[in-house]
Amino acid sequence: GEILKSLGSGDRLCLREMGSFDDGNSLLLSPPTQKPIEHQRSQEIQRRREDRRVLLLTYTVLFSRYAIATFLSAFFPTYAEDTKISGTFSGLIFAAYPFGITLTSAFGTGWMRRLGLKACVLIGMLNTALFTFLFGATPAICKHLHADESLQKWLFLVFYFLGGLGGAVAETACIMMANYRFRENSGAISASIGTVC
Repeated sequence: GEILKSLGSGDRLCLREMGSFDDGNSLLLSPPTQKPIEHQRSQEIQRRREDRRVLLLTYTVLFSRYAIATFLSAFFPTYAEDTKISGTFSGLIFAAYPFGITLTSAFGTGWMRRLGLKACVLIGMLNTALFTFLFGATPAICKHLHADESLQKWLFLVFYFLGGLGGAVAETACIMMANYRFRENSGAISASIGTVC
């Protein structure tokens, strides 16, 4: 009481506004609210949603790339036989795709990090779409150009190689994102990727 009397009216008014006395509702003395807990729960929900999005993207990209690489074997040998492409050269065409993937995976990770992994996924999938289309359109392209069969088989080889080379950018970027996102469970993620693809 004596301390309060010794204070000026302005000081007493300031103390009342701060709520540091009279009803125990001081902002400084009030118990912590539940907002931090709610914020943590919200962040956890958001993190889990992002985890699911990354996994879904990874599985979708890898499966589409796997399908393109394997479905060729269903029709190309028959077409190669009809167009007199030798078995040796057909083998080179089939080998061109994984060879392109190997080059990108071995030497492309550094610039992919600098470019950004999400951008690499987009670039890689656009590349996959472009060169898959060109591979399928090779007979029509050669017919339009009145080219002989030797050009056709080389276009098959080049387009399939470029599809593997550029398309692997998306594949490698997705694997890098998944390994970073789930670095504490990288073994399980790698196993799940192997199961899907």
